[in-house]
Amino acid sequence: MSLLFILTLVAVGVLVAALAVYLLAIIGILRGVQKTAGLILFGVRSIAHRAAPLGEILDEVNQDLTEVRDGLRSVVGPPPAEERRETAAGRPGQAVPRPGAGRGSRRA
Repeated sequence: MSLLFILTLVAVGVLVAALAVYLLAIIGILRGVQKTAGLILFGVRSIAHRAAPLGEILDEVNQDLTEVRDGLRSVVGPPPAEERRETAAGRPGQAVPRPGAGRGSRRA
């Protein structure tokens, strides 16, 4: 074998070894990135779970409050007619005027 052929094989071997070392270094870096990305994903999922719509929970709370209201009405009775707030034509915030409920009339 000639000297040139042996030097070529050595050069190719050194090149392959250098590429292998760099690839192993890249694998180590990517494993670290994968770990960090996993932690970030875990945190994002946790935030998404905490920020999920409250519809189901509010339905339970609403049901509980309805039961409390009904229980109080059975003990105390319904509120007086003057204290009830009804809306006109489905528009919230506009009370329906009642006859005799003006300034001058008071119930005893």
